[in-house]
Amino acid sequence: MIARMLLVLVLAPILGACVGYTTYEPGEGDRVEGEYLNAPAIELVLSESLRFVIQRMPPTLGEEEARLGMLGAGVDEPVPVSLPRGLSEAQHDAIFRRLEGIARPATSEDDPNSIYRVGDIRLRGGLAWVDIHRPVHIPAGEMRTPYQCVTVELRNKILSWKPEDYQIWLPDAVPLPAVNALAPLPEHERAGVDDS
Repeated sequence: MIARMLLVLVLAPILGACVGYTTYEPGEGDRVEGEYLNAPAIELVLSESLRFVIQRMPPTLGEEEARLGMLGAGVDEPVPVSLPRGLSEAQHDAIFRRLEGIARPATSEDDPNSIYRVGDIRLRGGLAWVDIHRPVHIPAGEMRTPYQCVTVELRNKILSWKPEDYQIWLPDAVPLPAVNALAPLPEHERAGVDDS
């Protein structure tokens, strides 16, 4: 028992430090600083950030309601999500396995204004901040982006990452990232889809 506790105490700082210093900024040409975009920590950080936002802030939750902390109760079906460019196929698939039931990869069939998008990712050792841009309903006639950015702060909790705080931005305060690599629906899923 004591040996196990010592192992945890020794490994915790090492595992937290393995993340290093990483920045992904789609507004800066998808620049990635560091070599950790496909590290296991990124998988956990993105999965937990997306889960936090999708489950508490579905598209039906208005932007003002979200800012006031009137959080929703999740989604009825998986929502389309656009992940950052540069993730390996294995990492991409692993993230969506973790989000099974609440998220799916965005396709070219999705309305671009209905897709949750990952923006900036900042990892600093045992802390991470991820910008998730969520779709919101904008009343007809209002000329603004139908998106709201939520910055989720996470902390490394020994082999897991847990959201600890979040900040909701006014619409258009944070530049909206482009949708990444929309693939067409596979042929077998197109059955019954009207192309007219």
